[in-house]
Amino acid sequence: MGGARVPGPIGTDSGAPSPSGARAFRPGPVGTELRFPTLEVFAALHGDLGSREGLPLTPEQIDLARPIFGASIAYGLVRLVVSAVANAPTTLGNFIRISREDRRNGVPSETLIHELTHVWQFQTRGMRYMSNSLCQQLTAIIKKGDRNAAYDLTGQEIKEAGTIDRLPAEKQAMLVELWFLDQALVFPDSSIPQRLRDNAVCRSMIGEIQAARPLALGQIIDEAAFGPGNHSAFHEPEDQPVPLFRFEF
Repeated sequence: MGGARVPGPIGTDSGAPSPSGARAFRPGPVGTELRFPTLEVFAALHGDLGSREGLPLTPEQIDLARPIFGASIAYGLVRLVVSAVANAPTTLGNFIRISREDRRNGVPSETLIHELTHVWQFQTRGMRYMSNSLCQQLTAIIKKGDRNAAYDLTGQEIKEAGTIDRLPAEKQAMLVELWFLDQALVFPDSSIPQRLRDNAVCRSMIGEIQAARPLALGQIIDEAAFGPGNHSAFHEPEDQPVPLFRFEF
């Protein structure tokens, strides 16, 4: 689980300084959260394991994403990799794992935007999104009998969250997907659906996404392994063991 430290921000010159005040953000409402540090670190470093054909984003795909994400994603590091497993599509770090069918037919635009939101989470917030997503899907299975319930998003949830980082990881991705599709939701104090693009809170959330900048890979790995406040310098595995799970409050 070792590896050389990458001191500069993802997608920039390795000697460049990290963005001022950069830190790992926590997706989801405030409260106790279960994380899987060993899994997070492994996925961040080996998200393309067992795959083939690492395809960079095409200029057309980048043009599709840029109106939403702006300069907040290092597009040049993103790869679509063909895999026989974990290919829903599924995003692990900078790697969007797709099936052979998606390789033949092309990934639907709204799906690509959804998965690029997970790339944004990785690059600007760290690997917490993966544990958050796993826990939210497991909770949905237990409560609703369907993991897809973790993707349901309401206007009430958006208003209560107020900021993108207070939405769970999959609901962040759904908000961006619905924004891309120019969809409408019913928000509190109104029975009439409103376009997300016309809603002040949604516009603010998209602005937060565009204002973010990539973290250094060393920061991402350290935060995943040892928790918030421990991403100032990369720890080699012999310095401190990475736990299998961790509760954060």
